[in-house]
Amino acid sequence: RGEEGGTKCMDNFTAARTTLFLLLIQIIISVTLVRSDSNLIRGEEGKKNSTISKWEFCEGCKETVNLYARVSSSRLQEMQSKGIIANSVLESQNLLDGICDHEYIMKYNEFVKFSCIKILEDFGIPFLKHFDGKSSAASVIQKAETYNRKKAICTESKACTNASFDVHKISSKSSKKCQACHIIALDIDTSRRLLHTNPGPHRVTLREFLEDKFCNNLGYNHQPYSWLESTCDEMVEEHIENILGVVRFHGQVTRTGMTPSQTMPEMLCEELYRCSKIKKGSSEL
Repeated sequence: RGEEGGTKCMDNFTAARTTLFLLLIQIIISVTLVRSDSNLIRGEEGKKNSTISKWEFCEGCKETVNLYARVSSSRLQEMQSKGIIANSVLESQNLLDGICDHEYIMKYNEFVKFSCIKILEDFGIPFLKHFDGKSSAASVIQKAETYNRKKAICTESKACTNASFDVHKISSKSSKKCQACHIIALDIDTSRRLLHTNPGPHRVTLREFLEDKFCNNLGYNHQPYSWLESTCDEMVEEHIENILGVVRFHGQVTRTGMTPSQTMPEMLCEELYRCSKIKKGSSEL
């Protein structure tokens, strides 16, 4: 009986040990899965799995350059206020820390943040080289310079094609007003697609976006741009309701699954200035 009891005790002990071992394995697997899941949702801290389109990556790259120029300018202004030489070379790498979580990015859809993370991870050093050298707070945010940097960075990194910067290549038969309207309407449509639509503290409506320096910022997207400004001011100041109405209507038609006979820019410019269909000079227009 003693031997039988000892054998049963050993069997029980072995079974208990096996159970504990299996339980431990399950715990390890569960922790691993939790960590993996947390990496999927942490964004910049972890590797977030996300698929973005070529257009989204291109526009996200452009906004990343815009943001870095703004952050650099702000830092230079801060240096000036502290009596540091205005043309001091910035510690560029430090400015990148947390930049993809900047409030400027938060007003846009998440693909802009994903693009920011990807472009800086894959193209960070070449990105910074385009900002090398001495700058002042004014020069680093200068419109033509920002546009040129944006075009260089986003084409060299393969985020954008050259065609995506050639929106001025439209039919010369169109009136100058219609050409300007079409380019501005394309920017409005791009802004609509970029802006965060979910309710929350960072949401900016299209109306707010257009009324807040939209026309003043044309130079960051187009060179030359001064010929566009008066038409843009007229469109936003006098026809904001028409703009929002056309955007809303075009979106409603698209959401039904039907394909509108006109693009949103074509529809808007026909309504505002009786423009005929613009012939595109770029496949990316």
